[in-house]
Amino acid sequence: PHRFSLSDMVLIKDNHLALVPLPEAIGRAKMQSLYRTVEVEVETTDDAITAAGAGADIILLDNMTPDAVRETVGALAGRGLRERVILEVSGGVAGGDLAGYAATGIDVISMGALTHTVRNFDVSLDILKGAGTVRVP
Repeated sequence: PHRFSLSDMVLIKDNHLALVPLPEAIGRAKMQSLYRTVEVEVETTDDAITAAGAGADIILLDNMTPDAVRETVGALAGRGLRERVILEVSGGVAGGDLAGYAATGIDVISMGALTHTVRNFDVSLDILKGAGTVRVP
């Protein structure tokens, strides 16, 4: 199993790649430390293959459908690159999509809906003097 520390991680996003080609961006990040984990955000199968071949540790498949993710996993496996990377899915993942994404063979599913669509509810705890002690066996 892979174990990575977030403090030693570099995330290369699409706006970074607008300035630097994908293989160069990964190479620059890897040169900073042999122990640095490099995650790259990609939106196509071809870019995922390029990222894996360039040495990315984690590939974030952004805004892809389950079918596109399945195709990407198969393409990486067909080139012998699948076992070299952790694959994460993110972007537009909804609760109803989880089973479809989970069945594609990826490693991690990130779902923004867990944080930006949460409903709050009020929970309170009242401590009353002299209420006694409750012991659970």
